[in-house]
Amino acid sequence: MWQTQHHSTVVIIGAGFAWLSSYIQLRKRNPDVSITLFDLRNHFTFIPSLHECLLDSDHLSSIQIDLKKYYGDDFVQAEIQTIQPEHITTVEWDVWTFDYAVIATGSRTNFFDNENFATHSYLLRRPEDTIRLNQKLTTAKHISIIWWWFTGVEVASILALRNHNAHIRLIHSQERLLHRLCPDCGIRSRKRLEKHHVELILGDRVQDIQKDHITLQSGLSLDSDVTILSSGIRINDQHHKPYLTFDWAYNSLESERIYMCGDVAIHWLYSTGHNAMSEWKRIGNLIADQLLWVQHNYKKLVNYDKLVISLGEQDWILSIWWRSIYLPWISWLFKKMIEKKIIRELRNKRFLPF
Repeated sequence: MWQTQHHSTVVIIGAGFAWLSSYIQLRKRNPDVSITLFDLRNHFTFIPSLHECLLDSDHLSSIQIDLKKYYGDDFVQAEIQTIQPEHITTVEWDVWTFDYAVIATGSRTNFFDNENFATHSYLLRRPEDTIRLNQKLTTAKHISIIWWWFTGVEVASILALRNHNAHIRLIHSQERLLHRLCPDCGIRSRKRLEKHHVELILGDRVQDIQKDHITLQSGLSLDSDVTILSSGIRINDQHHKPYLTFDWAYNSLESERIYMCGDVAIHWLYSTGHNAMSEWKRIGNLIADQLLWVQHNYKKLVNYDKLVISLGEQDWILSIWWRSIYLPWISWLFKKMIEKKIIRELRNKRFLPF
């Protein structure tokens, strides 16, 4: 089959927080370096606000960036077929060689190798998920959210306010909500959800998902027209697993010029946009150091533990330093300022000094 070959000093694969942060940091350190960005979608989406698009499809455009418009010829919309030590190949059989590669392909939902989980559940990870969900939510009578991280609380909260005709339940295998955060976060969240008539099922797991019902490990069978799965992630390693492995310093063991981190849960940071941006700024610096023949000693990256969690429209809770602060409106405004700041940074390809 005919192949077209290209070359770029740096190729970056995957259009998320990490992807664009690495690009901006590289451009800041080395303005003339050639960088090519790849993603199968033509828009960046501010994923932390994706739950706000449920039953409000018009909101999606306000949290997106047209990548071709703002990144021009540096952006290539293409699906990557394979990532190998010296080149990448798209599904159209275009081959790109590189001096450095950044793999920011992120993660995929963990279905625990259960075909029924994959077939009968709905996800909320990508912009197209909101379109599929919104087509079903308006007529659903029973909505179940199977949850691992704070996304479940945010989805249940927004649906409870926007869909009064449905019975909404949140299922979590642990005995308290937000169990990885301070206990007060879970207590406050539980009170708000119960106030809005969300059924909470804690300390039980989902064993099976069917089109119109779910079965728990306890044996309980529950009607469920829409089952939203948010139960954990796996590394998106299908494109490179046969060819590449990685160490704890972000490097491929097969090539010191290939890096991977971000939303892949291998560096023990929370899978948040802030942590992804911090990691990929570091990656941008590591590559820039090599291009410019300089050396820096960087501090170990640590979890950014300040989280703003939605409990409704403008009803939000702030988790900080193993404490929670209930700040409706103020914390919502804080989150919106962060959202607008990051979208502006990515549009202008420049980090703001705060």
